[in-house]
Formats: sequence, C-alpha cells, structure tokens
Amino acid sequence: MAMTGLTTLGSSDTGAAGVESISNILVVILDLNISWWSDQMESGAIRNGVSSSHASQQYSLAFSLDQIFIFLNSYLLIQPNNKVVVLGCLESQSYFLYPPTGDASGPAINDSRPEAFRMVNEAVLNSVRNILTRELSKETQNSESSHETVFIGALSRSLCYIHRLQREAPKGQLVNGRVLVIETGLDSSSHYMHFINTIFTAQKMNIKMDACVLGEDSVLLQQAVDLTGGLYVKVDNAAGIAQVLNTVFLLDADERSKFVVPERVQVDYRAACFCHQKLVEVGFVCSVCLSVFCVPGPMCTTCNSVFKYMLPQKQKRKGPLTNGKTAEVSPSSQPAKRKTGETQRERNGNS
Repeated sequence: MAMTGLTTLGSSDTGAAGVESISNILVVILDLNISWWSDQMESGAIRNGVSSSHASQQYSLAFSLDQIFIFLNSYLLIQPNNKVVVLGCLESQSYFLYPPTGDASGPAINDSRPEAFRMVNEAVLNSVRNILTRELSKETQNSESSHETVFIGALSRSLCYIHRLQREAPKGQLVNGRVLVIETGLDSSSHYMHFINTIFTAQKMNIKMDACVLGEDSVLLQQAVDLTGGLYVKVDNAAGIAQVLNTVFLLDADERSKFVVPERVQVDYRAACFCHQKLVEVGFVCSVCLSVFCVPGPMCTTCNSVFKYMLPQKQKRKGPLTNGKTAEVSPSSQPAKRKTGETQRERNGNS
C-alpha cells in the first residue's frame, strides 16, 4: 500500500523546466562580540553559584561553537547538494571562517562524509581562535571593546558570495541561497541606511534571511527577516542553541510550509535618524534624498538641500448669498472699516 503525506528532509523539487539539480547554500554569520561573550560567562557563573574565575563552560563561546557545529553537520547530512559558508563578524569587521579564504571551490564545502565534518569544524575553530587572539592583543593597547556589532559588511559579502555561486553554476543547476545571522551584541543604527539597502538587495535576489538572537531583541534584524520572509527567534538561554537551530533553521524555506514553525513577531519599523543615529517614531523627511531627521533644520545635511517652510495662509471668511449658499470673501474684498465718529459726521453733513 502506498504511503502518502510523508516528506523527505532536504528533498527539493526539480520539476521546473530546464532544472536538472538544485543546490542549497547556507551562509551563517556568527557574531563574535567579545564583550557580550565575556558578560555571558560572568552572568552564567553567577546563576550557577560559582566564582567568575571558574565560569560555567556552558555559557562560553567554545561550548556554543560546538552546538553550532552540530547544526552545520546536520545541514550537510540531510542532502548531498547542501553547502555551508561561515562568516565571523566582530564589531565592524567581517571574516571568512569557512572556507577560510572565501573560495567557492574550497575543500569539503558540500561533502557529507564524517571527515568533511571534522574539516569544517576545525577550520571554523582555528579561524575564530586566530581572530580573537589578534583582537584581544589590540584591546590591551586600545580602549574597551564595543558592545555593538555592524553586520553590513558580512551581509554584503554573503550576498556577493551567493551571487557568484549562482552565476558560476553549470547549466541546469539551480542554486538557492539563505542567510542565517546568529547575533549576540547590540544593534548599530549608524549604518541603518546601508543595512536597509542590503536587505532590499537580498529581497530582490529572493534570498531569505533568518535571525537567531542570543542577546537583546534586534529591531534591524526583525525588519530584515520580515522583508525577506525569513524566521526570527530569540533564544533566552545560549546553552540551548543547538535545539533551536536544528528544529527551526535546519529546513529551507520551501520545506517550512510542511512543518510547524514559530509565528512571526511583531516588527518594529522605526527608522534611524541621520542626525543622531537614533530610532525615532516621528521624524522629518527630506523630500529630495529621503533622509530622516529627529528635529527640523534649515537644510539637509545629506544632500545640502535648503528646506522651504510654508507659512500658514489666512483662511478666507465665508459670506452669505441670496440663494442660501455661502461665498468666500477675501480680506481685500471687504469694505474698509471706519470709526463710528466719522460715520456720524457724514450723516449730519448729508442731512
């Protein structure tokens, strides 16, 4: 007896005209914010009742990386044509963690053998170790690191990488791209316009963006997920990230319609002003370049356009007509008012 209603994980529909095979590429952008991971270890140690010097391992970056490796290996395992790319984002810099050189023809990029899993894990781990070692040495000389993370560079590189794979794909092969952002730090509204332009580019390329937020809620990622049709999930406990990744973000966009996924969150569509880089509910928009300002000014600081403020015009007074309708009477058409004494003298003279 035939069995119906069953779905194979990772299976893709190749029934489209001219499409012989479908390849799925997942670009994972990992937030390596040093300040957030340090605070996470300290807060986890306090919750477990241990000293900060012996912080619990389950709140460390190394433990979270092991859980992310489980997700990456699972994604490569469910379908042979799946590919993964991992980018690291630290403050305003982005780095290719796997493949380290950003080469699309890197080793084991779409291999589902256990040896390939080990190569992916070791490549990402070594790249993260080198990046953090270099950044920590800079912090000892410079000021304290920032809690904000700028994703614009990593997002742009991920879209360019997917576009290159789609352009270089052989005839008859379709390449579907998807971006997953694992954020820990705070939003940086200073690059809001560049961020939104990048999201519109992903929307035009039909690339969905997913967000797994470990820290505070991200307004920018909520907007990006809503515009591209992805999923947004906030994880309260970083120790359980593996379960969320494998149950929510393992499936591609076409397969999510067959499973129960988290409901869409209410998106905060506030824009960031160009003058103070703060999210505003009510702002003043330049009619030339569409720049947003929280306070009005004499000119636009983006395109140098001079604003012309329209003064309120005097309202015309309505006067009665013989047919019962009203007519607008302008102030110039009204008879000039004269003093009462002048009117009385004219009457006496006429008499």
